[in-house]
Amino acid sequence: KYKREEIRAAQAKPAAAASSPAAPAKAPRSKPIAGIIQIGDGVFRVPMNFDRTWDLMVDVLLRNYNLQIADKNTGILTTEWDSFYLDGKVNRNKVSIRLKRAGNQGVDLTVHNNVEILSRIPDGVSEVWLPSDRNKPEIGRIIQNLAIASGQPKPQIAADLIPSGEAPKPAM
Repeated sequence: KYKREEIRAAQAKPAAAASSPAAPAKAPRSKPIAGIIQIGDGVFRVPMNFDRTWDLMVDVLLRNYNLQIADKNTGILTTEWDSFYLDGKVNRNKVSIRLKRAGNQGVDLTVHNNVEILSRIPDGVSEVWLPSDRNKPEIGRIIQNLAIASGQPKPQIAADLIPSGEAPKPAM
């Protein structure tokens, strides 16, 4: 769903701006920015204020989904069902996100990706949507794209959330 060229271009912009001779020198910080970190199963701490996180999360989701609910007062974002093919089967997913202020620590994002596979039932004629456990790579993509959109370093997330093709290769 996400174009690697767009990701590379977004990552190159901050690097190019930092190396520009006209760029002002930044004051050293007392501690490095940790970026987005996973603090639980499907829960991520974002080191930004609520309004900025909300705006960027809406932007990230709108690139690939139609939003069904976007209620900033409650911090709830929900997409419509989105159909796609995977391994020769029709799948669909629906993403739900809750943003919650975490005091001066930033924002806690709870992300749930509901994935279902269209399957034939034993009568051989009817089809039904059945749950799938292939929900984690999309959560990882969403968090990675939020990090890119916000200029954060690569997020610290569990290995099973890293989209395929992006996992580090084992040493030989």
